[in-house]
Amino acid sequence: MSWNNFLVLCPSLFFFGTITGNLDFITYVNNRMVPVRNDKCDLDYKLLDDGEVWYRTDFCEKIYCKLVDEFGLTEVKGCVPITPVPPNCTIVGRRGTYPDCCVGEVVCNLPSEPQSDEDILEEIQLLLAKRARK
Repeated sequence: MSWNNFLVLCPSLFFFGTITGNLDFITYVNNRMVPVRNDKCDLDYKLLDDGEVWYRTDFCEKIYCKLVDEFGLTEVKGCVPITPVPPNCTIVGRRGTYPDCCVGEVVCNLPSEPQSDEDILEEIQLLLAKRARK
């Protein structure tokens, strides 16, 4: 095993438990034309009246509808973490509506500690096999 492989494997073998850290968020604004149905902006998942504001909590967004002729103009303001959240991590502490929900902490669950030398060897072999496939 080369020294480079050892360095790659060390973090997975020696850091256990939960890691937390604060996230930085970036805001965005997206304007788009949407169809009008029954004199409302049709967002596929919700109908908004002219001038109505809807706060989406599942995506931390504020959506505003304005009817213009036979189209609806929506302004979507929201925020997302600047860096991607790893698959074994979740964002906690995002409460409220936009912009109050543009804060949070990432919590990552890491693998448990290997119990024996055989477990460590098996983990190393799996990681090397995974790396060889790349």
